[in-house]
Amino acid sequence: QNCVQLKWKYRHLKLVDRWWRVGADRVRVTTDTATGTVTQACVKERLLDIAIHLPVSQADVRISVNRERSVEWPPASLAQEETGSRHKDRLSYQFEGVTIDLTQVNQDGAVKHELEVEIGDPAHLPALLSTLRRIGRLLS
Repeated sequence: QNCVQLKWKYRHLKLVDRWWRVGADRVRVTTDTATGTVTQACVKERLLDIAIHLPVSQADVRISVNRERSVEWPPASLAQEETGSRHKDRLSYQFEGVTIDLTQVNQDGAVKHELEVEIGDPAHLPALLSTLRRIGRLLS
């Protein structure tokens, strides 16, 4: 009765993001380092940022809302220029239309850690909130 059972999908990915200037767009191309396969090419549009400074903690929090638009890769136009890259070691968990990624990012020798919660379809938000409430009740 107090048991919360989730059907998780788990993946451990090692990825490289490279950014390319194609026309007016900055395209992020993600490649799986194990297979060399391009897993995603997209233009990211940042819709909202909320920065939360935690003065007594070693970590701060940033909440970002983004929209990603898939693009064809490689592009038809060859006028492109690589503008940067970063390496990602990601643990990815999926359940009920929600993806949770724990990622260690290495960019220009600096290492940082990211937690990303992605809701693929807003229709899954009520199920996610319900699950989180059940988990919260069990933990309290």
